[in-house]
Amino acid sequence: MPHDHANDILDHIQNKVVLLNTRGEYIYANATTQRLLGFDRSDLIGECAFEYIHPEDRPAVERSFARILADDSITEATAVYRNRTAEGDYIWLESQLSDVTTSDLDGYLVSSVDVTKRIEAETKHSNLSDRLQEIAQTTDEVIWMFAGDWSELLFINDAYERYYGSTVDQLRERPLTFLDRIHPEDRPRVEVAMERLSDGHPTEIEYRVDPDQNYHNQIWVRGQPIVKDGEVVRIVGVSRDVTERNRRERQLLVLDNLLRHNLRNDMNLITGAAALLEEEHPDSADRTGLIRNTASELLESADKGRRITEMVTDGPDRTRVDLRATIDECVDRIRETYPQATVSTDVPSDCTVLTIRQVDTAIMELLDNAISYSSCSTPHVTVTVSRTDGEVETEVYSNSDPLAGFEAAVLRGDHEMDDLYHSSGLGLWLVYWLAELSNGRTEIEQNTAEGVSIALTLPAALDA
Repeated sequence: MPHDHANDILDHIQNKVVLLNTRGEYIYANATTQRLLGFDRSDLIGECAFEYIHPEDRPAVERSFARILADDSITEATAVYRNRTAEGDYIWLESQLSDVTTSDLDGYLVSSVDVTKRIEAETKHSNLSDRLQEIAQTTDEVIWMFAGDWSELLFINDAYERYYGSTVDQLRERPLTFLDRIHPEDRPRVEVAMERLSDGHPTEIEYRVDPDQNYHNQIWVRGQPIVKDGEVVRIVGVSRDVTERNRRERQLLVLDNLLRHNLRNDMNLITGAAALLEEEHPDSADRTGLIRNTASELLESADKGRRITEMVTDGPDRTRVDLRATIDECVDRIRETYPQATVSTDVPSDCTVLTIRQVDTAIMELLDNAISYSSCSTPHVTVTVSRTDGEVETEVYSNSDPLAGFEAAVLRGDHEMDDLYHSSGLGLWLVYWLAELSNGRTEIEQNTAEGVSIALTLPAALDA
């Protein structure tokens, strides 16, 4: 055991220090041993140290000690294990086992430090990482996390390899290699976005990736900085393949422009020809009038189609809308269009909703539908708005004729698009899609001979 002056020194250091004989029995324990484990150190003398080690960890520690005893060339070994306390609990120790013997230290020196908090933190981090990896493997999106200065890759799932055409291992080794996979024309914008994120600004961007596929893949990325004490410590984000989405949107826009322009030009020719025909043959006014009305309806359908195209291609980006102001504006416009109709409203002052920007188009469609499909000489429409449970419901009631079954099905999302040509429900599709893109819904509250009531429910905007 240590001499008195060595004993004094060892009692005042922070590490747990013990001496073991060749059988692994305690021949000395310093004061820190008693503070950490709770055992009276005098009671430990002569006890086998391995009896206090967790059964799962004991074999590895015994092997390390045996190697020191058996091999003169090994002078030190490190072991991390759980050591039992006087209360029956276990703490984690990291120990340096040494065969150093001097006149002051006659035995095998074991110096240990309590690493319980570190091990618990590592275990928690490992468990969270495993769970995150499990979740990440179930999605087609790339989920990633970098250090605040982009110097270290902290997490990424395997979807990265599919979209960027490079391996996760390469990215871990050199975190900025993903830039090499981005189209050269897009790379400067990406670098600017990275700087913004490092400065603490959430950022969205789209760019082309994977030179092996001739940069065919198009990626949408949203990044979010994690700020602690005013410093960006991590950057997390998600990357999504939008190649097919962008292709469909381009195709939809091309078709929309083609149909709208061609249809408008052709309908102008038709209505012009109908007008000339009526001048030359006044007795054909009924038929030429039918031609002009049909052409006007087709142009109106084309206009509604354009609005639907805008709604779908703009995406579900929602904003705060003052519904009362929107309804008041729509009612004024509908009164000018249908002076024979009466429109009354019951709208509270506080009814702000969270919706995509075309909500006024949907309100106008409901009002126009309520009046234009009424067989009454004096159509009457009532607009009532109520707010409950985080939602705002706009109910449009009219004394119009009942909607046909397929038209009612449109508002429930049950109507097949293949049958759309046979219905007058294009405007109702517009209302339905606005509700869906706004995380809302449409319902038919009433559809009888006494009238029709349609409800458009949208999420209420939280107070700013």
